[in-house]
Amino acid sequence: MKSDKGNKIVVMDKNEYDRRCWKLITDSGYDEIKRSPLNKMVTAANEVRKEISNVFGEQFKWKLLISNPDVPRLYCLPKVHKPGDSMRPIVALLSAPCTNISRWLVQEMRQYLPCESLSVKNSIEFAEKVKNIELANDEILASFDVSSLFPSIPVPKAIEIFKNNLIKQNIPIEKVNVYVRAAEMCMNTNYFQFRGRFFKINFGTSMGNPLSLLIAETFMADFEMQLKRKGHLPQTWFRYVDDIFTIVKKNKVNDLLSILNSQHNSIKFTYELEENQTINFLDLKLIRNEQNRIDIAIYHKPTSTFRKKSTQPADFSRVSMTFAPDITNGLKTVFHRNKMSLVFSNKFKLKNKLTSVKDKKDNLEKSGVYEIKCKCGRKYYGQTKRSVATRFKDHQNYIKNNDSKKSAIAAHALHEQHLPITLNDVRLLASVADALGNYKNSQSWINKRSAPGSAIVKVAENSSPNLLSAFDPILVEIIIKNDGELIVNIPGCAEPYMKYFDTNPVNVQFFSFTNWDKMPAKWFYDCQFDENCE
Repeated sequence: MKSDKGNKIVVMDKNEYDRRCWKLITDSGYDEIKRSPLNKMVTAANEVRKEISNVFGEQFKWKLLISNPDVPRLYCLPKVHKPGDSMRPIVALLSAPCTNISRWLVQEMRQYLPCESLSVKNSIEFAEKVKNIELANDEILASFDVSSLFPSIPVPKAIEIFKNNLIKQNIPIEKVNVYVRAAEMCMNTNYFQFRGRFFKINFGTSMGNPLSLLIAETFMADFEMQLKRKGHLPQTWFRYVDDIFTIVKKNKVNDLLSILNSQHNSIKFTYELEENQTINFLDLKLIRNEQNRIDIAIYHKPTSTFRKKSTQPADFSRVSMTFAPDITNGLKTVFHRNKMSLVFSNKFKLKNKLTSVKDKKDNLEKSGVYEIKCKCGRKYYGQTKRSVATRFKDHQNYIKNNDSKKSAIAAHALHEQHLPITLNDVRLLASVADALGNYKNSQSWINKRSAPGSAIVKVAENSSPNLLSAFDPILVEIIIKNDGELIVNIPGCAEPYMKYFDTNPVNVQFFSFTNWDKMPAKWFYDCQFDENCE
């Protein structure tokens, strides 16, 4: 598994990992609940989606829907940068009923002014602000840190601040009410599961919720501005999330700590002071020089792996390839000329050889492409956004009700009397997260399964209201010529729906038609082409 910080790989006995996780769950005071809270979570999310669609448009009723919701799973990352056996809890909300609503709310807030604060965006902005500060002899460099910020946030207070900030900007009250209702729902349906048991987080926010950072930042902004207005803060005070740099009188450090820790019962601070005229903050080392000014250098934590961050230009795409010096060294220039960055991958990594400690989801509880095999040997292939098990129940009900029109499986089983067809005859071929690139595109899934030498070609952009319809799909004719011309025809239309000429033809294995505003991609894998085609 990865470490909490430093981008290191940690090898840990699974029993030890479980012991640490259970200890964290017990110490954190989470309430265990006997039954799955999924239905309660889905109901709450559905009510909010309806409210959003009433104010912002009917499309959001479906756009914010999670088709195959699940109770989030907890996993933990070891804090190797701290002594002891402490772990960082992460609640993975990838398929929670509120996930898309949380993402939507964060996106919506970007159009409005944030709460007034003393925060900095990054270490670059921070360095610009402190480089010209002149220190007095009775002052000391200090850094304060909120202990476990996310689990300590008083959520009702934070949402009240959130609401007041929106009202100040004269946003229509019906929008404000929906924003607040969505925030409350996303924060209050705070459940997770671990090793098959369910828990409720009764206080604070969780790492993994897209909305948690916004709520935490809103609270901390108000926290520091209230203290500033009362004259309790030093003149120099810069904050990055829960890390604070300040310059304070040497005899006032403990007084400041007492003030900070007395504001809210759940919010507690710790601090560090400069040693040998040096203190570390974020990824910077701040050094008091002989002129009582601050020199700045780069700081690496002892646990750092010194891995460089990507410097890839924004308009470049990334191509991954196994390192082979005789080939790849010559390709880098060619790829760069075509706005592609060549990065080297290696499948023989330690983390790929070790067993994951995360809770696994049963394949038939996932959504995606599935196969049903009949006793006669024939196979049915389908795709579902719900769980495969749920979709299979539909097929079983059609068989039970002698309804052969709504299911090819039912039609075959009833006509041939090949009964029963059970869940043991079903298997998942590719999950939605794989096939659809987890809300991005299908290229990531296709790349993993495409043959060496093949490529992904974006043919064209066009629009057709029914091409992707699940209820009334339009049939398409795909023509691939040996000279590289690719044509997509819609029967009855005089002009091609799409037309593309590839000067360097590739072996076509996949087609993808996408429409992200309304529904996921419709894609076709290893289509059978007419042997007599051009």
